[in-house]
Amino acid sequence: MGPGTVNMATQIKNFENVTQVLQQTLGQNQAERKIASSLFVIITANNDMFEYFYATGAANSTTNEQFINNLVDRFIQHLTSLYNSGARKFYIAGTAQVGCVPFLTSRNPAGTCIDIMNQLSMQYNTLATLRIRQLSSQLPEMTYSYSDVYRVSSDIRENPTKYGEESTQMFLNLNMNLSSYSLIIVQ
Repeated sequence: MGPGTVNMATQIKNFENVTQVLQQTLGQNQAERKIASSLFVIITANNDMFEYFYATGAANSTTNEQFINNLVDRFIQHLTSLYNSGARKFYIAGTAQVGCVPFLTSRNPAGTCIDIMNQLSMQYNTLATLRIRQLSSQLPEMTYSYSDVYRVSSDIRENPTKYGEESTQMFLNLNMNLSSYSLIIVQ
């Protein structure tokens, strides 16, 4: 992770500290109601994929599969920790076309997207969607919405006129450098 990036485990620990302050300030029952009614916005895994790609080149399909499985496992553990801390409502943004981030395409001799990165992104979204659905069936009152950012960014890239643009120039930064996992709480 790059400098200034706060990993999800640290963000959850910070949230648990805030939860304690809320309980002291509002009382336990009111704090629990406030947390349960809050929307937790989570942006997942993009930086993890960049880090993995630069460390390994993502050339080995078995290792890639293990990486995706481990990444989704960790994310499910994070969601479970948040749930155990009182969170019930989640908006989860899946990974984007990480292989099409301008930083990467500018370093590709062909100047195009890096296909293996996009394949990893699609694999992550597929597995994460399945595992989150399974988790929500096991955790009472958990509700979520999963946004397929890959599909949306792909559609914008392939059909710019549909979005009122002549080319994708306006959308080059669509796949912004999102943190590994970002946790935002909306009341």
